Amino acid sequence: RTCSNHPTTHYDQSMSCATRVDVAIVGAGVSGLVCAAALRTKSVVVLEARSRVGGRLLSPQGVDLGGSWYWPPHDTAVAALSRRLGVDSIAQRLDGEAFSVSAGQAQRLGNAGAQMAPCGPGAVRFRGGYQALPLALAAALPNGSLQLGCRVLSVDQNEDGNGVRLAYRRAGSADVQHLHARRVVLALPPGVAAAQIVFAPPLPAPQHRQMATTATWCGDWCKVVATFRTPFWRAARASGVVAADGPLQIWWEGGGGAELHEQAAALIGLGFGEAACSSLAPFSGGDADAADAD
Repeated sequence: RTCSNHPTTHYDQSMSCATRVDVAIVGAGVSGLVCAAALRTKSVVVLEARSRVGGRLLSPQGVDLGGSWYWPPHDTAVAALSRRLGVDSIAQRLDGEAFSVSAGQAQRLGNAGAQMAPCGPGAVRFRGGYQALPLALAAALPNGSLQLGCRVLSVDQNEDGNGVRLAYRRAGSADVQHLHARRVVLALPPGVAAAQIVFAPPLPAPQHRQMATTATWCGDWCKVVATFRTPFWRAARASGVVAADGPLQIWWEGGGGAELHEQAAALIGLGFGEAACSSLAPFSGGDADAADAD
């Protein structure tokens, strides 16, 4: 079965919104929310088209459907952010028996998980999933500064050159509303901004072309989360890492269940390319899709 189990938080989702601010931020992914936190001495409004925060960080039941890992000691910025927000980390488990499955036949590969999983050795994930970071950032914003379900349509420079006017539409409404800001930050993939936002005056043609042709990282990848009552693979001394035929080419542990004080015991399957994504599209239940194995 499929489910759409979005994490929730207690930040304000008031429909009221200031009409004039110092900075307007388009996008409530982790970049936009870090930007909003850094500008806490200014008046800020974050406009997000989706009904949730996180962008490409999405963790139903604490299991990552989007970004998944960081790598200490190299990723110092995200490590510092997680410490500041009080989000615990968990070493990605890759030890134990790994398998390959072809034509329905499984083959043991030994302790090869670190060489097979896309993260490689030394990866760390977050308890509650990577989306715990944007959820915590959003919870700390002033009331009314985060506006969900608001799709930005255009960004116009004021005639006097001082500031911009953003036109946006709320989900479920045909009315266009406006927000005036001294500055605007586009915290969304360049290709999305180029395709969905009209700029006046128009952006220079080379800049717009470069934005429009910039690929979104992992844009043609797809993930499936399979949840279980218990992490049975651990009892069998297996890593959970499996290479397979079909649209989902590699699996790994995405949640350790009660043993690791996590909400779910889960395996994550990853597919690459348009063909894999298209084959799984009929099973999509929306923004987050998880297969429950009972």
